[in-house]
Amino acid sequence: MMLELVNLDGYYGRSRALEGIDLKVPRGEITGIAGRNGTGKTTLLKTIMGLTETKSGQLLVGGTDYARRPTHERARAGIAYVPQGRGIIPEFTVRENILMGGFAARSGRRAVPDIVPELFPYLAANMARPGGVLSGGQQQQLAIARALAAEPDIVLLDEPNEGIQPSIVEEIEAVILRMRDELGLTVILVEQNIGFLRRAASQFAMLEKGRIACGGPIAGLTDAVVETYMTI
Repeated sequence: MMLELVNLDGYYGRSRALEGIDLKVPRGEITGIAGRNGTGKTTLLKTIMGLTETKSGQLLVGGTDYARRPTHERARAGIAYVPQGRGIIPEFTVRENILMGGFAARSGRRAVPDIVPELFPYLAANMARPGGVLSGGQQQQLAIARALAAEPDIVLLDEPNEGIQPSIVEEIEAVILRMRDELGLTVILVEQNIGFLRRAASQFAMLEKGRIACGGPIAGLTDAVVETYMTI
């Protein structure tokens, strides 16, 4: 296993948001994270990235525990994060936003990844445009390109299709599959589109009140499970 969470918790100040998370993430596959709003999905990704406080448990990357290590060390270990809302810098150009990811690259290379023009032709043709003038879908593409510039082994994607026009949703989904199939990346995907999770993921974890309520092979993500844990 490339990434393993063992009895991991996550705190915002004194408030515990995650409790007892056990999750083994297979190398080179997509693990889907689902659940209602407010159940801890984003917190799970932030905890993996070191953006919450961890008081107990382990976060093993290649057998090394990073649970008490700072975010930049996790990034250098090969974890990249594409946050909900994308987090691009509006005043920076497309190129400058992508190069920001290179600060975490283990090779020390700060460059637009060779595959970016192939994955995102629009970005390649508009490198000098400010990131803030792009559409939501284009900004999502930019956020993924920035993550790839970090030369990651593991990519955390937080609802990459949220609020994006349908035509670009299909493009983003195709890119996620190519990240797995062609780049060999391990992906942890928070996603409300159950249809896409079923097509893309090999396993899932369903969160409820900061805990994993159920999970396992993707075949277990049945209509009954969705009804129980995602219907409002």
